[in-house]
Amino acid sequence: METSVSKLFNGAGSGYENYFSVLTQALAALNLWLNTERVILSEELGKTYADALGEVFTLMRDRFSYESTDTLLLDIAGSGYPHGYMISRLKADQLRAEQELATIPSEMDLKRIALDSLFSEGQINKAFLRQIAERKYFERLLETDVMETITFLCGKTHEYQNGLSGITWAHFDQGSSTPALYSMTFEGSRELPTELYAHLVHVLKFESKVQSSISTLASGIDTGVTGLLPVTLKRVTLGPIFIHGATTQETLWKDMLEKYGVPGDYILMVTTDTTHASEIIHPSSLAVSFGVQKTPRQAFAIDTQCELHAKRGAYHVEQVLLLSHRLMQRLQHDAEVLPLLKSEYTLVTFDNQGVLL
Repeated sequence: METSVSKLFNGAGSGYENYFSVLTQALAALNLWLNTERVILSEELGKTYADALGEVFTLMRDRFSYESTDTLLLDIAGSGYPHGYMISRLKADQLRAEQELATIPSEMDLKRIALDSLFSEGQINKAFLRQIAERKYFERLLETDVMETITFLCGKTHEYQNGLSGITWAHFDQGSSTPALYSMTFEGSRELPTELYAHLVHVLKFESKVQSSISTLASGIDTGVTGLLPVTLKRVTLGPIFIHGATTQETLWKDMLEKYGVPGDYILMVTTDTTHASEIIHPSSLAVSFGVQKTPRQAFAIDTQCELHAKRGAYHVEQVLLLSHRLMQRLQHDAEVLPLLKSEYTLVTFDNQGVLL
């Protein structure tokens, strides 16, 4: 997924408000689908992470409610989400929130000044409205703890089945501006020693990347954490998202939205990659003589007969498209595109109230 930054200017007619509105709808549909399909081991962690995504993007929209000349950076050609830099900027704002609030009058004082302006001048001074919006933004930043959650969220290890244990985590890959959920089962007790669990979390945070092969990720965990043997690994990539009017790269998705979509329509792609341990590889005596450790490592299954599976380093890949029912209805008239989509993707539709159909 190649990253391409685009600027979506704030201000009247810029479309940024519509972008966030559609993004909120898409995340609500995603949250519902995740709860329905149970694609990861921990449904609670998945919901927590989806809610955190929604809250962070709401904070981003709040920032633009007073920064009227600022620009929103979107990874238009890649994920369709706000660029990772925008999240870094929210974190920087959070660090200086108390300092900024000390320079802004209280909300009560601002409202009083605004009313005085209304009665004396016949209109409310826009500068006061801006300060009210700015104060609310920084107050909300101080109250939230989702900034770290969206970057990386890891659950506790738990008992799974057949003597295996499991763990679920979530990560926002800033390199591709894409969020993803992960689940892994492994051999051994769920009660990992504190130091081993801390090291596992460190490795998961470092190794988790949307653009890397899922088998490469599994191997990185296998070799990076001594005393833990991964058995299965699943990655659920929550994107890209294509939004009517905000998707600029010339692709099938842009053509579909331009031909059949209306403002408010979106297509959210969810890709699930899975692999499993297939064999144990012991280093040769020659390799050991050159300093390679004797510790055996695991190989992870890849379906090399399928081009998509081989490209993603997975044994199995499933791709789902979340889209509105009204967009799906319009696609019914395209005898070429719809069969193509149905052959490669599972289509999941929602009605206007976001109810799964």
